[in-house]
Parts: sequence; C-alpha cells; structure tokens
Amino acid sequence: MYDKGKLMVSYGECRKNLMIDKKPIKYRIKGADVEEKRLICFGLRYIIENYINQPITPEIIHDMKLFYANHGFLNSPYPIEDKILQNLVGKLPPIRIYGLPEGTVMLPNTPVYIVEAEGDFCPFVTYYESILTQVWYPISVATLSRCCKEIFKIKYEEVGIAGKTFATDYPPTGKEGDLNIIGECTFLNWSLHDFGFRGASSIETNTIGGMAHLLNFNGSDTLSACYYAQVKYNNGEPVGESIAASEHSVMTSYKREVEAMFEILKKFGDSGAPVAIVMDSYDYEYSLTKVFPAAVKMYINDRKKKNLINTNYVEHDLTKNSIDISIFRETPILKHDDMKYLPATFAVTFRPDSGDPVQAVIQSLVAGVRLFGIAGIEERNSPDLLLTSSCSYEYNNITYIKPRFIRTIQGDGISVFTIQEMLNCITNPVLLNSNAKTSNWAFAPYSLLCGMGGGLLQKVNRDTPNFATKLCYVKYEDNSEKIVMKAPRTDVTKYSLPGLFKVNNVISDDKKVKIPIVYKQKQAQSGGKHRKHKGGEEAKRDYGTAMKLYYDAADPSKSPGRNSTPPTYGYLSGNFKDLTFNKLREDVENNWKLSSSENLEKLVNNGTLVNSKSAKSKEIIDLQEEILQQIHPGIQHIGDTYKFANTNVFDKTGAQQIVEVVATNADGKRVVKEEYVEKGLDIEFLEKLEKNELLATNNILYKNGDFNKDGRIENPNLQDGGKRKSSKSRPKSHSHSRSKH
Repeated sequence: MYDKGKLMVSYGECRKNLMIDKKPIKYRIKGADVEEKRLICFGLRYIIENYINQPITPEIIHDMKLFYANHGFLNSPYPIEDKILQNLVGKLPPIRIYGLPEGTVMLPNTPVYIVEAEGDFCPFVTYYESILTQVWYPISVATLSRCCKEIFKIKYEEVGIAGKTFATDYPPTGKEGDLNIIGECTFLNWSLHDFGFRGASSIETNTIGGMAHLLNFNGSDTLSACYYAQVKYNNGEPVGESIAASEHSVMTSYKREVEAMFEILKKFGDSGAPVAIVMDSYDYEYSLTKVFPAAVKMYINDRKKKNLINTNYVEHDLTKNSIDISIFRETPILKHDDMKYLPATFAVTFRPDSGDPVQAVIQSLVAGVRLFGIAGIEERNSPDLLLTSSCSYEYNNITYIKPRFIRTIQGDGISVFTIQEMLNCITNPVLLNSNAKTSNWAFAPYSLLCGMGGGLLQKVNRDTPNFATKLCYVKYEDNSEKIVMKAPRTDVTKYSLPGLFKVNNVISDDKKVKIPIVYKQKQAQSGGKHRKHKGGEEAKRDYGTAMKLYYDAADPSKSPGRNSTPPTYGYLSGNFKDLTFNKLREDVENNWKLSSSENLEKLVNNGTLVNSKSAKSKEIIDLQEEILQQIHPGIQHIGDTYKFANTNVFDKTGAQQIVEVVATNADGKRVVKEEYVEKGLDIEFLEKLEKNELLATNNILYKNGDFNKDGRIENPNLQDGGKRKSSKSRPKSHSHSRSKH
C-alpha cells in the first residue's frame, strides 16, 4: 500500500564489490595486494525480454486477484482498481526502465537500472523489484569469471608471456604444424572452462550464469548457455566451444581402463582435436604412471601398422639446457623413434577429479614430462619471438617447461582462490623443487587449465555483490516532492542513494579511463531541462550519459506498437537487441582495461572520484550527508563510520562498539568500569551483546547512557541534535526513540 503519487522512481545497485566466501578478491601485483572493486553489468536484457516485455492477459489478472485475496493474512482485494487493471489487458507492464549498457564495468553504488512508474501505476515501481533485483546473479558470475581471467593474466604477465606477440596451436587446427598468429596471448580465453551445468539449481540458472561466463572465456560445457548466446544474442554465430572429454561412466564401462584410453586415443588422437581424459576412476597415480603410458604404446603400435608417421617431428635434446630436472627421468619413457608416430596435433589433457587440487596437478604434469619429455625450449627474452602455447621457454633466468603433448585441467573443488594457489605453485621454482639453491625451472602457466562448476554458477547469492533495489524519489498528487533515502542506524552499508540522480560516463582526456559515476540531477523535473521522448509523458528525467532507455511504458496511441492487435503499451529498445554477443565481449574487454586500478586512482587523484571503492561523486555524498542530518540529527561522518549523537561510533558494518564502558584491569582482564557497575552492568552481559547474542536498544549503546541489568536505557529521550531533555520532561517509558525524524 503506497501513498498516492504522480511519479515514483526506484533503482538497483551493487552496494559492495564481490565477496566470495565473505572475502574480497585480491591480486598480488608487484608485491602488493590489490583488492578488486569492479563489477560487470550483465543480465538485464534477459530479465526484461522474458519477464517484463510480455503482454498482460485476462488470465493473469484473474489468477493474480484470486491469489492475492486468499494468500496468507492479506485476504484483501488487489490494491489497484479493477477498471485500471482491465485497461492493461493485451498491453505491456506500465513502467519505464533505464539501464546501464550490458558489458559496462562499474564500481559499487552505480545504479544498474532506474525504474519509473506514474499515476495509478506508481506501485509498479517496486512491484517488479524482486525480478529486476535478480540481475545480481549474472553480475556476480560475470564478475567472478572475469576475476579468474585477471588472475591468469597477472600470472602470464609475471612470467613474461602476456601482452607480447604470440602464436597459438590451441585448439589445434587439424593441420600439421599450423599456427594461428593472434598477437596478444588469447590462450587466456581458454584458461577457465564452465563445468557448472549439473551444479546449478535449474536450466535457466545455468543458461543465464553460463552466458555471463562466456563474456570472458570461450570454453564451456554448459550447452544451454552456448546455445542461447549463439541463437538469441549472436545471430547464429558460435559463442562457446568445448573439446571431447571422457567422464567416469565412459571409463568404467570398459572391461579395463587401458582399453578405454586406447579407444579414446584412436578416435580423437588422429582427428587433430584435443581430448580430455579423466584419470581417477580407480587409482589416479597408477593411471598416470602405468595405465595411460600403456594405452599410448598401444596407440603408437596401431599407427605403426598403418605406417602413419609425422615427418615434421622434431627431437628436443634436454642436455643442451642447464635446467635441473632431477624429479624427472633423464630421458622420457617413450623413445623418439616411437613419438614420431604421434600426430603433430596430438594433444591430451589429463583431468584429475579428486584429492588435493594442487598436488594432483603437479602429479599429472610430472607424469606428462616423464612420459613424453619437455616441449621445445625457446628463448623468451626476445620481444619479437613467436611463442606457441605448446612450447617451453626461458624468462628471467628461469625455464618454464611445458610437458610435450600434455596439459592438465583441474575442475574439482575449484574457486577463485584455489586457481591463485595452483598457479602460484606450478610457476614457482622454489615451491616445486626442494633444492631451492639450484632450482631454475617451473611449469609454464598454460600447462594448466581450470574448470569451475558449482563454484562459478551456484555458490553465489544476493549478498555476493550486496545487491538491492530501493525507492529514491516520490512526486505526490499535489506536486510536492520527497527525496527518499533509506538510512538504518544499525547498518551504514545499507544507506541508499537519495532523490533523482544521473549516471555519467567519465572519460579521461587521453581516452584511457572510463567509468560511470553518480551525480545529482542539476535541475528538478518541474523547471529543468527535459528531453523529448518517443511516447508517454511529454518530458522525461535526465538520467545521464551512461543510462540508456531499455523499456518504455509509452502511451499506446504513441508507441511503435499502436497498430498492432492487440495494441502494445510499450516497446523494447534497440539498445538491447542491436548488440551481438561478440560485440558485448569486445565491450567488456575494453571497458575492463579502461577501468584498471591504476586508471581509477587517476580519477581519485584529480578529484573526479572520492575514492575507488564507490561510484558516488562528492555531490552525491554531500547530499547523503544533508539527508542524514534530517533523519538522524547530530550524526557525524568519520571515515567509513558514522557517529550518532550521544552514542558510540558504529563501524562500517553497523556493529556497535562498547569500549566506553569496558576497561582492562591490572591482570589484563576486561572489566566493566566502576561507574557502570553501579548501574547493574556486568562483563558477561556486555560480551554477549558484542557477539550479537543479546540485543538491546536496537543495537545502540549510549556513550553516557544509564543502563539497567536488562540492557535498557533509563534516559533515552533526546532532542535538538542530541541534547538531553530536562529531568522534569523525561517520560517514564523506556522508548527507543532517539530523535524526531
């Protein structure tokens, strides 16, 4: 039930940067930890197309009214007059939605969408809140996937293979010795594979989340996402790709595991396509060291009988290099005379699926080197060298080796943090070799691929980006206005953006920085600058250069659908439908580069951004402070905390601090100060309160308050910005009211 209004406006935002397992994602760059604050906007189009851009039918209205009248304790008519509802039959929902373009890279507190509703339909401004708020999911997956890519990229840069001329033979082209010269290393695009179809809660979940992942990577086994992105978003052009891969049912269906591996090698080894083989159906180590080598020998013998020889085979003499390979055999198990019968494009990926993730990866890479040897070593210090992703190479006096023909894909229990751990381990000579003094080799980072399932598509929730939709502005029937701002005393992180605002793309003079920032609307609706619109009201609010009109509840007599039968009530903007998935990928890539942490610091240094943690401009922060003084008289903003009049300081999570009533005695124990002991407080009670096991007075402790044994305040009534009333005017009740709002 809402107050009567002419116009209501709401918006949705991520209030924090991504939190995985309640921890922020950090990168180690040049010896310092850098916290990732950026998020990727994605998913609004899917929600609008499938759930909002749908005609309202008589059946929908009938069922809605019936449900509302009988649901729980409501037992009341639907709160919109029947004649108004009937006028919507055959039309689209009467709201207007502005949104950030898909692929926008943003900071927390950036409005992802703004919703308007007018007149009798004002309640609809938050009626669609729950469905629009679910954009938190694709935003979370797209950002998490991107952070994983950033981790690979940082590691590639650290070991000298990113951002330089690069050639790849992965995935193989099927032609002997064929390479794709692709400039910067795009093997990154295959570093993380989506394994999440079975781990997600529904097909729709893995479709939406899988597409969010495909913004950053090519590899996916979530076929629903690959199909939807290709057919619905990319004019039929392929988006996601995968390789042949066995799974446990295949391996265990054969009488012997070696037979399964031999048949897989026969089918895919000759095709020029890579194949992944799961190795832990029975005994992981035994399969790596005994079963697979036996299968390879069977495969080589089969090709010998057919006289299938690789005439371009090159022997790599390890004795020419000074690397200490004491953990390997001096020569590989297979002889060169045998390996020349393997196709030039022969490529096998080992897949462990149990055990310690890091140890399993190292075991498989070591097994690959012992079986086939090390891929050709190239001098990487030359910036002009073309390096293939099947080469070993030298950089900064370290040889980064790649097992010949072999990679490993680890997809068991993977998270953004285990990816960092595995990459750090395999590329660190000291960690790999106990003889640290002579350790001069490590594994090339592209020896490792990762697959993520539930960790990518399922282990996120609305708190991951702390997403919320809030009302921000009301214009009433008498033309009076209210700037709306949520400001709970108990959690400052939930303070919302007040009033009408706009989101502008801030682009530096050198075009190297781009990020949307939130500003106040300079002019009010009643007397400001308005832009003409395609339908509906004559004048519309200006929500800034970053916001695009995506869905409009236009007057049916003026909308593009006015001649349709039945007539539509609005239209879906071409801002969505004209953007292909390939273009979306390009936008994400470019926007991510332009909003790097270094570039954001430039905006902080020149005063454009207050800090790199939030998209709020100084004028928006000042407006928030102004509104807060009206809601909570006497409030003070101290860094990331707020101090209420005559109360303790709240930290950024809203947790109370009670040190004012606690002291440390000579024995180092915490005790209640004498003046508060007299008022009946004890340390056990306060420590329970600290742990949130016992709540009192709305979680607020007065700095100089009078407490009783139950934690209630004897003198809670304040006025005039925190001054106490005289004892004569003090009421006897223990009200929690602290100021006039």
